[in-house]
Amino acid sequence: MTAGKRSARVLAALLLGCAAWLLSTGALAQETPEDPLEAMDEDASLDDEDFEDLDEYAVPVVNDPFEGFNRAMFKFNNTAVKYALRPIANGYETVVPPLGRRGLSSFFTNLRFPVRFVGCLLQGKVDRGLKEVAKFVVNTTVGVGGFFDIAGQDPGLQVPSEDIGQAFGRWGIGHGPYLVLPFLGPSSARELAGSFGDAMLSPVNRRLARGLEWEWGLAYLTTNTLRELPDRLRTFEELQRMSVDPYIAMRNGYLQYRDNEVKR
Repeated sequence: MTAGKRSARVLAALLLGCAAWLLSTGALAQETPEDPLEAMDEDASLDDEDFEDLDEYAVPVVNDPFEGFNRAMFKFNNTAVKYALRPIANGYETVVPPLGRRGLSSFFTNLRFPVRFVGCLLQGKVDRGLKEVAKFVVNTTVGVGGFFDIAGQDPGLQVPSEDIGQAFGRWGIGHGPYLVLPFLGPSSARELAGSFGDAMLSPVNRRLARGLEWEWGLAYLTTNTLRELPDRLRTFEELQRMSVDPYIAMRNGYLQYRDNEVKR
């Protein structure tokens, strides 16, 4: 059986399992600081652009049956950030200069091409998929293996990033139960299933399955985590400072962010 057939069967199994497990739809409850309809004439109506504006204030319907566990994990992650992750992130930014950090970010973004490409195709976004191919070819060749984002200088090749979780959302699969994972942070049943699909499409994971030394896989995972860590922690810490209940703010913000990514 070819690798392509194995990947296809894995993705199909994920889809079936995810669809059977998810407990809710992705319906949104619209909530705005004021009712725009009151300011309109009686004969006026909302067009598509008006509804897009209202989506900015939408609050997701939350399915959080494991809130006790999730809050415990949220507290655990807070402790990990304070005593472990923040010092590691500071050390990374001290040792690796900005140019090196940009190069690593471009390199790992380029490696995620299969995830973005398949995510586009699963949603019928063929034009975006072709642009992802063009970006990958340019950055892999002219960009020296992806360390330089040459394609990023072409506005015509700029498209929103896609993944398998977004494809599930586009198909109408709801988030399901909200989850907070140790060290990884906020997620949901749908996004967790999508992340497994992303992992199956990773070229590094496929090489590991074929016998690549585990040390290379560990180096890949560690470096990718380090290069993402500073920006993720800054977002997390800013949310902590500005929120009355950081857990609720993180939960609602994450779900709304993912919903908006699906609509792009």
